[in-house]
Amino acid sequence: MINPLNPKRFFAAYVEEAINIRLGMCHPSVTTYLTDLLASNLHISKVELTRKFEQVISELKAHQRYEELLQRALHRSMADRALFWLGVYPERLAEVGRRDMLRMQGVRSYEVVWRLSRPDDEPSKDVFQTLHRQFDECVHGLRLAREGWEADAEI
Repeated sequence: MINPLNPKRFFAAYVEEAINIRLGMCHPSVTTYLTDLLASNLHISKVELTRKFEQVISELKAHQRYEELLQRALHRSMADRALFWLGVYPERLAEVGRRDMLRMQGVRSYEVVWRLSRPDDEPSKDVFQTLHRQFDECVHGLRLAREGWEADAEI
């Protein structure tokens, strides 16, 4: 029977036998970790265990969404920079290969942003789908905008 005052001691013997003797793993830190895991979870009721499990699932979903948001932000930044430099300052990208690489990166990154976007995201998913599919047109549009402000500056 589990001693409610010291469940860790109860589980330690079983974990040590299973890990060290039966599996032949001699990892005291792993044995201690598994003992602590059992001691901290098996003494709780099934209702509490279910709640803990649901909490873990919720935390994993939140973490997954956080990872998606980070990936989305990174790709959006790369795509925005590619679009900006190709559209506004293409002459600064002297090497043709550099332009092609930057263009491909911009198109790919906007696709990632589009696919990771959710319906409630701002700007909307449709914006990034358009930027992905019509990247070259957007680059050209930025070039035309630059020509416009430069022409006005000469007046």
